[in-house]
Amino acid sequence: MGRFRAVLLAAVAASLPAKARGEDLAITELLAASRDGLRDEDGEASDWIEVSNLSASRVDLEGWHLTDDLLDLARWRFPPLVLEPGAFAVVFASGKDRAVAGRELHASFRLDEDGEYLARVRPDGVTVEHAYAPAFPRQRGEVSYGIARALEVAELVPPGAQARVLVPAGDEGLAWTLPGFDDAAWLAATTGVGYDADRVLRHLFLAGPAPVLGARCVRLEGCPDACGP
Repeated sequence: MGRFRAVLLAAVAASLPAKARGEDLAITELLAASRDGLRDEDGEASDWIEVSNLSASRVDLEGWHLTDDLLDLARWRFPPLVLEPGAFAVVFASGKDRAVAGRELHASFRLDEDGEYLARVRPDGVTVEHAYAPAFPRQRGEVSYGIARALEVAELVPPGAQARVLVPAGDEGLAWTLPGFDDAAWLAATTGVGYDADRVLRHLFLAGPAPVLGARCVRLEGCPDACGP
């Protein structure tokens, strides 16, 4: 019975979120010049701060702080809030000071779009774990700012891929976008292909010496699904 209880307690402990460590969390993004973007529960377009869990485990943000004031490092405190691995929390920098578990979060301060200090502080209220210091730069309206993140880029169509193009004389419909469409009568070409703002193809790089202008329909050979214009 004692062994069973020990195993059960160990299983319960493993399922509980860990207290967040410094390296687990980051202020990954912020918006300090909101105009008409993300709206809060009051219908207002408030500035916001994104805090992300960069670890492979669930973490609890309870007790951590956000501040924009070097003289008040414990300015706003997180309520109990568990983040799954890779998940993030948005805190509105509205000055409304709302920190209720399970509800929309609002810091007790606003962000200055001309740039200011912003930090994430440990639960002790004195240890700065990460900061935009001495200040994040001046911001542009509705343009967020943050730290670089590693991305995996998958090349779907390599340069020089085989393609076929058509300069239509009228409405071709959408049959040409479907798998299995017979494009044998179309002109053979190689990528890349593009349109300008008027949807007129200005440059098509072909294997031959002359570009085809005005092409509206392009199909890529080997594309498993529908390939649109």
